[in-house]
Amino acid sequence: FQRYSHENHSEFTDFYPINPMNAEEKCDLLVSKLNIRKIAFYGDSLTESQFKSFLNLFGTSFITSSPHSLVCPLQTGMLSNNSLSSTVEIPLFFQRDSGGSPFPHDPRSEYSFSPELLSFLQNPPISGGHDNYRTLAIFNIGAHYHNTSWYHEDMNVLLHSLQNIGRSNDIYFFRTNVPGHRHCNPTNPKTFDWIKGTRDVPYNNIDEFLPSLMLDGAIFDWDKFPMWNDYSRVLIKQFNSRFLPGSSWKNVHHSNYVSGLERKNDEKQYPIVHLLDVFEFTSLRRDGHGAAGGDCLHYENPGPVDWWNHLLFSYLNFLSDVLGSSGTVNCRPFE
Repeated sequence: FQRYSHENHSEFTDFYPINPMNAEEKCDLLVSKLNIRKIAFYGDSLTESQFKSFLNLFGTSFITSSPHSLVCPLQTGMLSNNSLSSTVEIPLFFQRDSGGSPFPHDPRSEYSFSPELLSFLQNPPISGGHDNYRTLAIFNIGAHYHNTSWYHEDMNVLLHSLQNIGRSNDIYFFRTNVPGHRHCNPTNPKTFDWIKGTRDVPYNNIDEFLPSLMLDGAIFDWDKFPMWNDYSRVLIKQFNSRFLPGSSWKNVHHSNYVSGLERKNDEKQYPIVHLLDVFEFTSLRRDGHGAAGGDCLHYENPGPVDWWNHLLFSYLNFLSDVLGSSGTVNCRPFE
């Protein structure tokens, strides 16, 4: 988990470290460097696991409940004479989507953005706030899909829904799908020595895992996840390139962001979608699933899902450096 790769990118080295940050560092990144004022998670039960991990990594000193908010201290340089508070409260949103079907022969439920999500994403982060305030949102579909054409159709729906919101400053991520490990639990859990534990260890590399995915994962359609991830990568690249022709990390200046491009009206500006690619390093973690009575798709918290959020914040930290050095409001990810 300590490193993740971007292959064939001559501008940078092949590997970038995932650097876990403490709560204060994450707050500074969100509030001071990226002007994040709202955060949303929308997806399946694994997205719910990521949301719970997000809350846990900040802890009760920074998270309020009912409803959840992230309360971050303002840095000294951000305090003004008119400041009534030394903290910034960032509303947090989580909701399960309804797309796909629980089992292969169940009827389809078509994917859409819920009214609650649309309201959260469409309203400005702060009433009367300046245009640079952003919403951060993380999306996923896949675990409840068994039909490839449905997955393709609903990925298009997701991206077009973001396009219709028309907020180019906001930062959106799509998280790739991760399969489970079918035989993560003992054959006879009632007689198993849980004090000793399973002693499962991670796979050494993805090639060691793929044969079991193709053989054992087919019963749950997990074997389709690599293909669906590939489709999502290509579709997101096309989505970003459609509006942002040019090279990797193409600068997007607010004044000419959509100049000369097809759009519904002059006020619309198109978003960029970044890829949170957790497939390979999570696939190695056959350890960490639920113990007695747990399933072999979800992980325990704390556990491997924490590293999805460590990757998210490492990506955001790198993104903030790029935006800060180039003076832009958003930019294209690596292709």
